[in-house]
Amino acid sequence: PGPTIKAKEKTRLFKYFDRQRKACAVVIGGSLPSGFKSQDIVHLINTARKRKIYSVVDCPGNILRNVIAAEPTLIKPNLEEFHALSETQVT
Repeated sequence: PGPTIKAKEKTRLFKYFDRQRKACAVVIGGSLPSGFKSQDIVHLINTARKRKIYSVVDCPGNILRNVIAAEPTLIKPNLEEFHALSETQVT
């Protein structure tokens, strides 16, 4: 468990991301810290898409399932997460 992310810290992150003019990709990975929700990742993915920035998501299955509708450029599920998302079994 990491620190709790406060609303003003998220706002600063979103503003910082908005100011990046040379970014070509954003990579979002790992579990969400307290105070950060899947909707916040969706916000980053949507902002990236509008600015033609690639977005890569490597998060645990429940978070990945919540943000996949935002259509990140690339997702990196592990095998178990792939099985759950695709409702198939591959060996």
